[in-house]
Amino acid sequence: MRHWTILLLLLLFGCEAEISEELQKERIPPQVNFSNHFSLQLADSLSIPLPKGIPNYLGLTDVLEEDKWYYYKFAPNKIAKVNLQEGTVDSIVLPKDFIDGNLLSICRIGKDSVLLTHDLPAALILVAEKKNASYLYLPKIDFETNNTTFTSLSNSLPADESNFLLDHSSLHYEADKKQVYLGLQPYDAYRNPGFEKSQRVAVFDLKKEEWKKTFASPEGMLKFRGKGSYSYMMSQKTVLVKGDTTFVNYTNDHCIYYYIGGEYAGKFPHISRQSKQLHLPLTPTEADDPEKIKYYTHAAPRYSSFHYHEKLRLYSRLYFDQQDPMDESGRYKARNLFRDVYVSFLDENFQHVGEFKFPNGSIPFRGAKALSDGFIVFDPRHPSNSQLDLKQVYKIKPIENLNQQEYAKISEASSL
Repeated sequence: MRHWTILLLLLLFGCEAEISEELQKERIPPQVNFSNHFSLQLADSLSIPLPKGIPNYLGLTDVLEEDKWYYYKFAPNKIAKVNLQEGTVDSIVLPKDFIDGNLLSICRIGKDSVLLTHDLPAALILVAEKKNASYLYLPKIDFETNNTTFTSLSNSLPADESNFLLDHSSLHYEADKKQVYLGLQPYDAYRNPGFEKSQRVAVFDLKKEEWKKTFASPEGMLKFRGKGSYSYMMSQKTVLVKGDTTFVNYTNDHCIYYYIGGEYAGKFPHISRQSKQLHLPLTPTEADDPEKIKYYTHAAPRYSSFHYHEKLRLYSRLYFDQQDPMDESGRYKARNLFRDVYVSFLDENFQHVGEFKFPNGSIPFRGAKALSDGFIVFDPRHPSNSQLDLKQVYKIKPIENLNQQEYAKISEASSL
């Protein structure tokens, strides 16, 4: 990190971002055909007693193992494990002072094992719940780039020191190959030019402890940002892996991009009826102002992760509509939970087959977790110290299976 601290101090841009014709086109929602073959229904609300010492708040989250488990980090060395079916909670306890950076993602890799991603430095953490935990530091990547400063500093690093930042909630484990898919970006790529061809997805071989391949250079809004910046958080992506196909989803892009065997294979739009023009990147001057970055991140329209619901063979993505994140007194709204939020569904041919508006203010940005036939939605507006009781289960339903009264309600909700 010592090299990059110096780099951040040296590389300040004084010119304005160039807005290209390509970027203007990418920010406009594409025209697609919508149909209402599927929608969502509130099916259940869960209330799970919490053991003493485990607070009720949304942290590092994921739903795992066929809808049975939900994990979240609640202390520097503890991760809660929730059995949604049995209504029980216990803890995975890591060694004291074991975590010295930030935990970004989590996934299950075995009956009693989980895998975490960690930044500063970039690493994987292997956790055997009943045995031990160990770090696996990720080596640097030979990125394709035209940024000579980055190349020079990267070449000066030892092979076992990383030269990239990992994305939040962007982790996939292939059990049969013992490989991990990671979303990442070279250091400073979100704010400096010269990274238009740099790879943003990498596959790491856990057995050989080496990079297997890298692919997915920037597309869409990120590709055409010129000298502007979307900030670190808005430049991130999530990955969804199905067989040999990897889907890459950007927060601020109307389209999903997919790769077969690491080779670019195409894109398709996954938008809402309500999708607005995406915000243009910040100028270099604005990107140096923390308040402008904060306002931009909270105000801009954006998309959630790209999900696949196995039981119904449907894809989904949430759209968080643009908003003014400030209240009447000029303060940021509490937890910024007052956006209109929509979920739209695609079939396996990537056709839009349904849309639903969630209740206003009920979903933080990473608060909807995909189940095989729906979602668990987290609503932290009414905290409780003794109950994990803010979980709402929505089930995806084919329209033809609903009666006329239910269909009328759904049609009204999806047209709001």
